[in-house]
Amino acid sequence: MKKINSIFRVMVLFAIVCAVLSACAGSPEPAAVVNEPAPTAQPSAPADQLDTAVRETSDYLNNQLPKGNKLMILNVQSDYPALSEYIIDELIANTVNDRIFTVVDRNQLNTIRAELNFQMSGEVDDETAQSLGRMTGAQIIISGAVSKIGDLYRLRIRALSVQSAQIEGQFNRNIPEGETILALVNSKATGYGDGTAVARSNSPQTTTSAPTSLASPAAPSLFSVMFNANGANGTAPATQTVQSGESIVLPDAGTLTKTANIFNGWNTNVNGSGTSYKSGDDFEVTRSIQLFAQWVPDANYVYKIGDTGPAGGIIFYDKGTFSDGWRYLEAAPASTEQKDIQWSVSGFNTGARGVEAGTGKLNTQNIMDASYQVAVNAPAARYCDRLEYGGYDDWYLPSKNELGLMYMNLKIDGLGGFGAGIYWSSTESGNRGGVFSQQFSNGVQMDSDGGTDYFAGWKGHKRSVRAIRQF
Repeated sequence: MKKINSIFRVMVLFAIVCAVLSACAGSPEPAAVVNEPAPTAQPSAPADQLDTAVRETSDYLNNQLPKGNKLMILNVQSDYPALSEYIIDELIANTVNDRIFTVVDRNQLNTIRAELNFQMSGEVDDETAQSLGRMTGAQIIISGAVSKIGDLYRLRIRALSVQSAQIEGQFNRNIPEGETILALVNSKATGYGDGTAVARSNSPQTTTSAPTSLASPAAPSLFSVMFNANGANGTAPATQTVQSGESIVLPDAGTLTKTANIFNGWNTNVNGSGTSYKSGDDFEVTRSIQLFAQWVPDANYVYKIGDTGPAGGIIFYDKGTFSDGWRYLEAAPASTEQKDIQWSVSGFNTGARGVEAGTGKLNTQNIMDASYQVAVNAPAARYCDRLEYGGYDDWYLPSKNELGLMYMNLKIDGLGGFGAGIYWSSTESGNRGGVFSQQFSNGVQMDSDGGTDYFAGWKGHKRSVRAIRQF
């Protein structure tokens, strides 16, 4: 029975196959089916290498510069104004979006540019850059340059400290000539977006230029002279703008005033180390420049105890009249104070015996002379003798009475930022190698020759030092 069933299944299968073959023979041949591969995503256009380079520049600055600084993205020198301004725009946008620094607003930058008549693609010297930074409250100036090297464009960006003029960082990158660079360098516009439309997409880039016109005569170069008050009160003279090569008459101080100082003309550098000019001088203008008001101490000004002195210290004594080359004593500010410093070594006698106000200067000179003669170190006097602060280098170690006046007129009234420790004077005591010092917690003066504390005046001890000067 099982054998019959197997034969039956085979016969049925054979019949079905034959029927299918007959149907195929009597029907038209079907159209061929082409199995196309599934659509694949078109490769996206590679990131524009100019934008990538600018992004890398921003990343470098983010990591290199102190967080929270205010940046002024000033200029990118090149032969291609549109390219320069494009890079500046992108750097500003990155800075705003990264939120690591603040940045000088582009509108403010454009106003300064118009006033000083310089181009974003032109050269700006470091002195002018620092001046612009001070005007805008920036701590760091970002500037750079783009130059063509074969088929590459060399981008150089650097960060300049407004305060110290030190280079805080520099970033260099070679960029291939891509679509965006090509469009920008071929632009006839004087700046990005002001004459040439540049569209960037995945399709070929189109550049539409304004119609070419006959060249007109070049406009004369205009330069501006700005005046900086340099710490004074009042309003600085107005900026003057003239054609290159013309001269202006330099103004006086106008409404500017500075306490205890007299106006002394103008200088190309804020600290007076540049070229000096007087009011009324003819000044030939060959570039945009900022001139800084210069101030000198007024010999007729009457200081009060506690006033700020010419060197930026604090006045602690007025002898009433000008004699022997001085009237006032000025203590250096607390930031200059030295702690834990020796006077010298025990047994080193210098003859510095001046006690009264005004004698500390000669004491200090005697100490230094003796130190050089016998090759013995005198750290306290040497520190004061070598101190340069506020533009002055005539500081010295105070005498016994000068130290007492600082305590009486400043420390007791909470002025001068003095500590409660012991301070050295320059006055030696007796013949036993001692020196006077003073405890600023209670005003007691001490020496090692029978004073309140026999050991207090030993020169090998470590005490505090505050320099003074006379004027």
